[in-house]
Amino acid sequence: MFGGLWQDLRYGTRTLLKSPGYTAIAVVALALSIGANTAIFSAVNTLLLRPLPLKDLDRLVYSITLREGFDPFGASFLEFDAYQQRNHFFASIGAAKQRSFNLIGRGEPERIRGASAMSDYFTTLGVKPLLGRSFSGQEDRPGGAAVALISYGLWQNHFGGNTSVVGETLNLEGRIYTIIGVMPRGFDLPAAADVWVPFQMNIGSLPFMDRSAFGCEIVARLRPRITVEQADAEAKSIARQLEAEFPQVRRGWSLKLIPLRQQLLGDLAGRVNKALVALMCGVGFLLLICCANVANLQLARGITRTRELALRRALGASRSRLIRQLLTESMLLAWIGGVGGFLLAHWIVPLLAAINPIQGISLAAFFHDFKIDTRVLSFALSVTLATGVIFGLLPAIKGAGENEVMPSLRQSDQHSASAPGHGWLNVLIIAEIASPPTRRSRIQTRSPSHDENDFAGIEIFRAPEADRFCRSSPRAREKFAGYTLCRHDDEHSTGARDHLRLRL
Repeated sequence: MFGGLWQDLRYGTRTLLKSPGYTAIAVVALALSIGANTAIFSAVNTLLLRPLPLKDLDRLVYSITLREGFDPFGASFLEFDAYQQRNHFFASIGAAKQRSFNLIGRGEPERIRGASAMSDYFTTLGVKPLLGRSFSGQEDRPGGAAVALISYGLWQNHFGGNTSVVGETLNLEGRIYTIIGVMPRGFDLPAAADVWVPFQMNIGSLPFMDRSAFGCEIVARLRPRITVEQADAEAKSIARQLEAEFPQVRRGWSLKLIPLRQQLLGDLAGRVNKALVALMCGVGFLLLICCANVANLQLARGITRTRELALRRALGASRSRLIRQLLTESMLLAWIGGVGGFLLAHWIVPLLAAINPIQGISLAAFFHDFKIDTRVLSFALSVTLATGVIFGLLPAIKGAGENEVMPSLRQSDQHSASAPGHGWLNVLIIAEIASPPTRRSRIQTRSPSHDENDFAGIEIFRAPEADRFCRSSPRAREKFAGYTLCRHDDEHSTGARDHLRLRL
């Protein structure tokens, strides 16, 4: 099996090298289309498919407050309290609020981003500290201990990655906090935070104006088998209830739930997802056009190979064997184009990252890291394989599908009788025949199921003998490009013999 495959590869390589113009055009076209598809898929993978350091991201939703149905604002504790009491589709819910702190005592004073977060915020997101632990319910109550979580970057920059950082202190705004954990690398929700402290407040005891003020961020985890559309419909119902209960502050305000990934991309309207899908479909259509063009080149090239394929059929090659050979040539061409496309994508991907219009704040380390990872490489390999099959299968079937040898040879004669270089073939045949001492050589094939006298043969004659033989034949002869095919009845046999005679 592998020996036959190696033979097909060697023959396919020689065939492609004999047509450098065709090979170059096909490889360039394939490389451009495969490279474009791979580069665009890399962007789609980075923005829509690559896993983030959050558990079951597809079940996380983000709540947006809309004024007059289109002007987005942050959420309020009034909505958070209503979600906790009236929502039936959330498995858990948490909230956080952006803050900034003056970090003192670690070299020069520094202004860093941070957040106040509920203990349920990290539980809802499904994220656990890399070192230490998260906030407990006791620490999140009013009067709880002054504890803090720090980001991976802050741990590296200010503590040198020391694993004994848990238990050390931070001076934030003049208050001493004890570090209880280090968050995973890349996690910085909300708003690229470097440090988190507990809320330590009772929402029910807050003044009404504080509860209705916007500015916090609410995330929720959906229950199993609950869709975003179902949860969003219930959120709109809650918004109408709040408008009826508190018309002085809620009139004209509505709620909307969107997937958390969509919010992280800054895509509140959902246009990025549609644009990327449309772009991917566009480059996919470009690949199909390329496959069609290369298939047309293959079909046109197959006309010039009609003689070769017909002779191989006459010499006993099966149709499946010819299809395998032609498909191997197409796959070899596709793999060369695939390698070129992969190299082209490796050059295009950094350019896409540089012009990326999506400038998300949180988890930027993930959304701005365009690269060719295992998923992108698998996609490139799959596209290359599919491309080879798409543009190679039809020409292979058509090229190997001629059942009648003689019509193929006659058709080939019409296209190639005056082809340049045919004289070189005659010279080679003359040189080959002039070397043996015998006047004539014969190649015979017999089928064990037929009579011994019923056989097909190829006989090579010198020109005078070939002319005498064909003139004596009782049947018509057919000529093609310097060869003569004669069919005659041997007077000593019971059946007809077919002889392919090469007239030089």
